[in-house]
Amino acid sequence: AVNAGTLSVSSVGLLFTYAAFIGFILQLPVLKAVENWTSGFVILAANLILVGAFGSLAISSGLPFLVLALTGAVFADMLSGPLTQTIATELAPAKARATYIAAFSAAGDLKDAAGPALGTTLYALASRLPWLVGIPLAIGAGAFLALVARRHEARTKA
Repeated sequence: AVNAGTLSVSSVGLLFTYAAFIGFILQLPVLKAVENWTSGFVILAANLILVGAFGSLAISSGLPFLVLALTGAVFADMLSGPLTQTIATELAPAKARATYIAAFSAAGDLKDAAGPALGTTLYALASRLPWLVGIPLAIGAGAFLALVARRHEARTKA
């Protein structure tokens, strides 16, 4: 956004403050609204929202698209964030639960560290490349995780 001339450095800070604010204000109401959804459906919804956010950034780096993308990313995180530990806990055998949770945490740390570095590298090649690569990654990861969640839900119901 700064390179594209859309926002100043301080405006980027305001945009992230906006994201933190809506995440703080809306996290509990969003979780309450989806509490009866299956895990698989929540995962699919979160990933569709994330794909939409990436798509809006691939279309334009204008302010409305930045706000739309960041709002979508926050909503996707509100939906999927709490599920991560739940899925790790539910899928893990009792004796290996701590190992599964540690692996999920390490994967999240890796994503948080490698994601920006990879995105910056892709952005250096082409400004829309991070989003164009992110869309199929989000679709694939979301579909796989939703499938795992649905299989687990089917096994626990049986």
